[in-house]
Amino acid sequence: MKFTLALTLATTASAAGIIGYSGSHCDGDAGHYDKASPQEGRCAKMGGRHSVQFDGNCPHQYNVQFFPSGDCSGSSSGVAYPQPATCWNINTGGPVNSMFWVCP
Repeated sequence: MKFTLALTLATTASAAGIIGYSGSHCDGDAGHYDKASPQEGRCAKMGGRHSVQFDGNCPHQYNVQFFPSGDCSGSSSGVAYPQPATCWNINTGGPVNSMFWVCP
């Protein structure tokens, strides 16, 4: 019984998440807190956002692709691998209207 409980707790993963902000330093108006299970890719709308906070729930670097479109389609305008619990300025010189992200 103790082994089963320990195994269940060891394999339960918490959801990782991101939140976009209107300010350049994870300040200003906050957007929706977008959460996903490990290895579940998500498309987050980033229109009007200038920075993004990556929470500390991902045990690895996040994998991120930026898109000028609002639905993560078309050509990517950049790729990044931010560490957990960091804030990234996403003013890339071009529009970033969506971001595909995953906690691998």
